[in-house]
Amino acid sequence: MKSMLISIMYVAWRLGVDPTLKFVCISYGDDLAHKHSASTRTLMQSPEYRAIFPGTVLDKKAEDWLTTTKGGYRYATAVGSDITGFRPTEIIVDDPIEPEEGSSEVAKEKLRSWISSSVLTRFEDNAKNVFILVMHRVAPDDLAGTLQAQGGYTTLSLPLGAEEKETFVTSRGNVIMTRQPG
Repeated sequence: MKSMLISIMYVAWRLGVDPTLKFVCISYGDDLAHKHSASTRTLMQSPEYRAIFPGTVLDKKAEDWLTTTKGGYRYATAVGSDITGFRPTEIIVDDPIEPEEGSSEVAKEKLRSWISSSVLTRFEDNAKNVFILVMHRVAPDDLAGTLQAQGGYTTLSLPLGAEEKETFVTSRGNVIMTRQPG
């Protein structure tokens, strides 16, 4: 669900609201990156989406490269790829490392280095950039842990199991769901 909500639905929604936005969406492999891009394209071509966002029209609809008629785009690529030439307004890194690589110091350092030297330097306007990292935590010093330690990022942590009693309510106070610890 995390990938569906962020890499697919969030991008489609943001492009619906502002078809000039520019996204680079990165996943650990080309297959996953292209799958998320295809799902975004399917959503944006649906009759429901077209009715809600009539001003957002896809111009180019390639597997890895969606563009709007207003100059916005969603470019999909894999971790480690060259993204020179792109100046996105938002970058989404979704599942940048496979869980079995979480114990590899070499894999974690390679990812951290690539993110800091290649990804975070690509923004169109550093004052307005949006960087979103979506991942399962794989180690205390994984990419999420590294960014948290650096500071300057807002963290939304959604543990699979509740760590304490949680009650989710609507704006009118109606209880939607309650989770118990564990």
